[in-house]
Amino acid sequence: MSLPAGADDPVGMKRRRVLHKVFSAAVVAYAVAICQEQPALKDSSQQLADRIVKSEIPVLIDFWAPWCIPCHLITPILKDIKTEYAGRTEVMKINVDVHRRIAGYFRVTAIPAVFIVKDRVVVKRLAGVQKKEAYIAAVEQVLAAPTHEADSSDTSSSDGG
Repeated sequence: MSLPAGADDPVGMKRRRVLHKVFSAAVVAYAVAICQEQPALKDSSQQLADRIVKSEIPVLIDFWAPWCIPCHLITPILKDIKTEYAGRTEVMKINVDVHRRIAGYFRVTAIPAVFIVKDRVVVKRLAGVQKKEAYIAAVEQVLAAPTHEADSSDTSSSDGG
């Protein structure tokens, strides 16, 4: 007859303590290895802001983070848009963990968040994961709109995706 885990089982308790120590050491070693492999991340928010402000074409900005799984879901869609609208729309990805200042300026509270800026004005916001058609429709609408015409309508993630 076996005993329940942890109930008067000194061998099992010792085994768990050893496994816990080994696991903890492995996690720390992995974190140290990652930090050593990657150079220190530099916040270049000002450079990104300058690119956005100085752009003569609309800029589609994807606010994302490496740990955000939904963010990775829209990456192929935005790559297609970048290719399809090359020369007419610039597509930028901004990591919110690295570029906190610019994410704060845009008041990004959840990711993924896609903003379209035209003539230094945010003219579209798309929150959450959307269908490809929603991103294309937003880009087309911005491209068709006259200069300096801002559209304050937002698209939320509740209509599909």
